Amino acid sequence: MIRGVRRAMSTTAVTVALLIPGCGGGQEYLVLERFFASSHLRDRTALARFATTIFEPRIDGNVDRFKVVDVGPDVKIGTGAPDGSADRVAQLSLDQPLDPVDLNSDRPSLVERTVTIEADVRRPDGTKATRRIEVSLVRASVKQPMPRTGRWIVTAFR
Repeated sequence: MIRGVRRAMSTTAVTVALLIPGCGGGQEYLVLERFFASSHLRDRTALARFATTIFEPRIDGNVDRFKVVDVGPDVKIGTGAPDGSADRVAQLSLDQPLDPVDLNSDRPSLVERTVTIEADVRRPDGTKATRRIEVSLVRASVKQPMPRTGRWIVTAFR
């Protein structure tokens, strides 16, 4: 009986922890949280799994906290002819080691979503500022042999 109560409490805690970030952007929040944490550590190995850019601490500073202010609509940005950077984003987005995607047999469709955040940024000189940042997320999808939609990849910020 006690084990069941503990499991229920644990499940509830996990659900609440996942929903709190979801109030301000859901899966985008989680991707951005990983992005800023990995950028803060300058962990390019971790970033290489879900980003093609870095929020460079020595130039851009460190994001201490942020909240999602706006999530823009999905905009189709590409399909068709191979492009080196588009292929890289598509490969990152669709990467599943046990079920790889052949980008030559089915050209991926790319969708971009702009997420606007308000961030507490600690600048390289030590000062702090609140900054509005627009982050571009891109995700790929393919129809081969079964439809698959990839995960969001951080590609730019401004």
